[in-house]
Amino acid sequence: MSEVENAGSGKSEVTSSGAGAINRRSLLKTAGALAASTGVLGAPAVLAQKTKKIRFLNIETAEGSKEVLLKGAAEYKKLTGVEVEIDTNSLDQAWIKVQASIRAGKPYELFMASFIGHVALLASQGSIVPLTSLTNKYKWGRDVLLPIKGEVYWYPYDYNHATVHYRKDFYEQNGFKPARTFDEYLKINKAFADGKSKVGSVFPIESGASTNWASTGFFWAEGVRLFDDKWNVIIDNAEMRPKVMRVLDFYAELAQYMPKDLAQASWLEGYNAFLAGNAAHYSFVPIMMEYATMGKNNFKGKIGLTNYPSSTGKEVGMTAGYDGIVVTKGPNTAEAMRFLEWYVDNTYIDFICNRPLLYQPPRLDIYDNPKYINSPIVKDNPEAVQFLKDLVTKNDVVMGSIDTEGPEISEKAGKVFQSFAIPIMLQERLLKKTPSSQCVDIGAKIMRTALSK
Repeated sequence: MSEVENAGSGKSEVTSSGAGAINRRSLLKTAGALAASTGVLGAPAVLAQKTKKIRFLNIETAEGSKEVLLKGAAEYKKLTGVEVEIDTNSLDQAWIKVQASIRAGKPYELFMASFIGHVALLASQGSIVPLTSLTNKYKWGRDVLLPIKGEVYWYPYDYNHATVHYRKDFYEQNGFKPARTFDEYLKINKAFADGKSKVGSVFPIESGASTNWASTGFFWAEGVRLFDDKWNVIIDNAEMRPKVMRVLDFYAELAQYMPKDLAQASWLEGYNAFLAGNAAHYSFVPIMMEYATMGKNNFKGKIGLTNYPSSTGKEVGMTAGYDGIVVTKGPNTAEAMRFLEWYVDNTYIDFICNRPLLYQPPRLDIYDNPKYINSPIVKDNPEAVQFLKDLVTKNDVVMGSIDTEGPEISEKAGKVFQSFAIPIMLQERLLKKTPSSQCVDIGAKIMRTALSK
């Protein structure tokens, strides 16, 4: 996930991939080609005889991120003589440039990706190479490697879980604890909302990636699954229909404590409403906490992180998110692999520690790294750091995401993501007051139509 921030104004413009249309063929095995083209990974050769150049397409625009990468590139050139050009773009533009560069026969050697569907598409085309030999060297948090036919095609560099942020000061003043049930959550929202400018929550329902990500945690908490192990859509079967209906009906109740212009709400509106003190909850990554530590807002110590509740409270949930670095197949693949091997134990550490909540480490050794432990942001937010770490080291939170649903990583989940079936169900229930059972029928039809194309 990429962000463009204006810290001085307190505004944050968030750029999402929008997922892009996915049209994949069956996956091709490229491990043999990788072995032939790269050989065995080793330490970078100091001061190579001939200067080479590789390009790294960066999608991270948060404050200081590009500067860390540029510094690392300079260090690597000094060490090896190899120039690493850092090209920074928004996530949407980056995906367009990656595809264009591959078609032109001059691919970026490395690029950052936020949607596993894009990675699977390129793997199926034989355009990228497995990184399993590199990822095998480390221990990882849950549900982040996302192997395709037994091979890992990206080097995960962060988690982007859709975490529910709440007004910790408001909770403490009213004796509230983070809700585990829908009823508890509704009670807290009712206490904060005033029917005018103050709302209990802002969750997007637009037909976009923001809803697919930030608003689906309630479904995962309730135990909703989209497919069976043969890729049949199951949200309208006897087991899933009542679960989906419960979430839709919960949203219909919550809507009275949400903004009136729900159809226009995205994750940006939630961020801004929370920042203005007009919302008790919104869902995003903990950027605002980092800004509080950096002295760029007045929320230091006033933000809590929690999970999405369920109807009974037996389970709580979270929508998973993640980013990774991909290496393309081409004449400079071996050089790119050598750089990546160096990068992940050098510049990558500094990159994470610059914004350690925004870029939550998926590699577990980072949590014990002195640079991470001594980061001012980490030291200033111990509760948040522990909460985030527990999400990826324990299994007591139901983790889900549309693009990783199903028995394996596949274009099928990507097609359903891009169909915006869940946003449309929410719009039908909240805006048109359509009965929840009928909404399920509408969503199931949209999903099946998307899979048939």
